[in-house]
Amino acid sequence: MDPRELSEAELEALFDAVRDEAGDNPSDLPPGLRARILADAHLVTERRALPLWRVWLKAVGGWPTVGGVLAASLAGLWIGVMPPPVIENFEVRLFGEPEIVTVFVDAEFLGEEV
Repeated sequence: MDPRELSEAELEALFDAVRDEAGDNPSDLPPGLRARILADAHLVTERRALPLWRVWLKAVGGWPTVGGVLAASLAGLWIGVMPPPVIENFEVRLFGEPEIVTVFVDAEFLGEEV
């Protein structure tokens, strides 16, 4: 009998027969197999949770990603602290000379002598 020629009903009947023969009761398992399954389940449930930093490290992509972010951060800090001459005057060339604006009311505004 070719399995490709069975209908859905015939397949279900075969599956039901195998289920009835095997039984769904866990006590039908051999004692050694049942003990090993329960020992494995106990090991899995007793594992310690990962520390928060390891969870974060895994979420961002591991050490290579952290290394790349660190390198980019240090490069940005270096460019911000010691900008090359091309970047140094970029703001002046783009916006012109800065204007100084007084935000607070001074004595001259109030008409008092300084």
